[in-house]
Amino acid sequence: MNKLKIDLCTAHNASKKRTADRNPGTCYKETLPFRLEDTTNVRNKMISDLKTPGNFVTPYGLATESPESKLYGAYSYWQGPVWAPPMLIIINGLSSIGEAEFAKQLAEKFCNTCKKSGFARNFDALTGRPLRDPAYTWISSTFLILAHDYQIRFGTLCHIEVEKI
Repeated sequence: MNKLKIDLCTAHNASKKRTADRNPGTCYKETLPFRLEDTTNVRNKMISDLKTPGNFVTPYGLATESPESKLYGAYSYWQGPVWAPPMLIIINGLSSIGEAEFAKQLAEKFCNTCKKSGFARNFDALTGRPLRDPAYTWISSTFLILAHDYQIRFGTLCHIEVEKI
């Protein structure tokens, strides 16, 4: 599992030095094996790392790099901003393993960020400010999937009123 974690993080880093400088548990990609058949201990550790205050969860979603990491950058592409695809993958993974309440909290954060900031390609993890491309389809698609799923499961639409067009 450690080799898998390192390989996932290394794939998006420019140099081995940056990977060697990374603190364990600061790369969101370490959470992707939710869909693999992990042992309970490994899965519980990943969930615990996600839930640790200041690690990844921000008021706007999951930071792709822990804001506590020395590699974090608000505008550092995959080393800081909130992105829709990982949010959807991680929320679905959490939901499928019985972490429905945590999944719901993350979905609400993401949907509320979209409501506030629009459908930009990604968002500053600490301010919710939209970054890059002001209208991006995977953001709106992720929003619609999460809003629909959580309306059905929990009777809430991420605290968002949807206007009929």
